[in-house]
Amino acid sequence: MRRRAVEFLEGAEEALKAGRYGLACFLSEQAVQLYVKSKLLELVGDYPRTHYIRVLLGELLRSIDDERLRRFIRDNRVRISSLEDAYLMARYSEKEYFREDAEDAVSLARELIKLIERLQQP
Repeated sequence: MRRRAVEFLEGAEEALKAGRYGLACFLSEQAVQLYVKSKLLELVGDYPRTHYIRVLLGELLRSIDDERLRRFIRDNRVRISSLEDAYLMARYSEKEYFREDAEDAVSLARELIKLIERLQQP
């Protein structure tokens, strides 16, 4: 699952370079979703069957109380919500994504994955 998350992030970066902004946002969301699930699987052996990143991050915080993660989630609440919206919007709606949207989605995915990668079991 973790390898696939990294592949999604790489795909998001390639889509951004190619000007496929909606796809870059969607793949960024998928990268984060799978990476969080993989970390939950590692730490607690299971994860919620949901695609909502905020729910998954909440479960991660309950499993491992990390102040850096807590602060990141609080400081980036709107960005995380926008990334979460890409799960449906980039696939099913007519919403147009712009370069700035995709850059922010890819950047957020990189930041979150890097932060989560460093989390250790208490």
